[in-house]
Amino acid sequence: TPAKLTAIDNAFDGIALLDKNGNYMYMNKAHANMFGYDSADELHGKSWQSIYTPEAAERLQKEVFPVLGKNGNWSGETIGISKDKKPVMQYISLTNLPDGGLVCVCRDNSKAINANRLQYLMSNLGKGILVEDENHCVVLVNRQFCNLFQIPVQPHEMIGVNCLDSLQQSLALFKDAEKVKNDIFNMMGKQEPLIGQEVVLIDGRILERDYVPIIIENTFKGQLWSYTDVTQNRQLQKSLVDAKNRAIASEKAKSAFLSNMSHEIRTPMNAIMGLAEQLSLSQLNEQQ
Repeated sequence: TPAKLTAIDNAFDGIALLDKNGNYMYMNKAHANMFGYDSADELHGKSWQSIYTPEAAERLQKEVFPVLGKNGNWSGETIGISKDKKPVMQYISLTNLPDGGLVCVCRDNSKAINANRLQYLMSNLGKGILVEDENHCVVLVNRQFCNLFQIPVQPHEMIGVNCLDSLQQSLALFKDAEKVKNDIFNMMGKQEPLIGQEVVLIDGRILERDYVPIIIENTFKGQLWSYTDVTQNRQLQKSLVDAKNRAIASEKAKSAFLSNMSHEIRTPMNAIMGLAEQLSLSQLNEQQ
């Protein structure tokens, strides 16, 4: 009905209908505007591939459409391309129609950080990451953090755990537990970023710690802790310093040896040359 079409046309989400060939039959204003087009007419009759790069379109054909054909629907994140060739982050839902067409509902995802994407990034940083809220409860944590501090649970089981209680249990892992505890409370009290501070564990590992308070509109909303195992780097640095010191000591020994040998050779040579000179001043006899 006209009322339903008006509601769809003015919906917040982008909504589009495609025919069995993948060409746009209809789309609302939000869908067209999301990709930088002033009106839906600019995309009407065009293929859905016109809002993707060739590489992205090929990837969707191989990865998404087989699932869509099997299940009848698919939803997930994709990266399209706007009229002025800029990337468009979107979350889309696709549903097959009985006549072979397709319904596409999409939402601009460029300004929202998807929790799954953030978790993926955290998992591949190579650092132990923990984010807590203003009440010291865990909001996000990755597997590396659990491994570094020998926490015997899955990361998702840490969500909601009080960080102060967890800290108390982990202090036994540090070489100077009291100093570590005081440093952490001082950082939380000052709420100022501190990058690259080193802490030593009782098993000899060296961790580099970053602390970043989360301030939104001048309001404290939590804090991020990042730990990196730098044990091998520090051992390598120590080895390089030791090698440099040995080279310097060797060079000094060489210089001292040459200086001493020069002195030891010069002294008797002077005596020999002096005696020869004295002998040359007189007529040499048989004994001389």
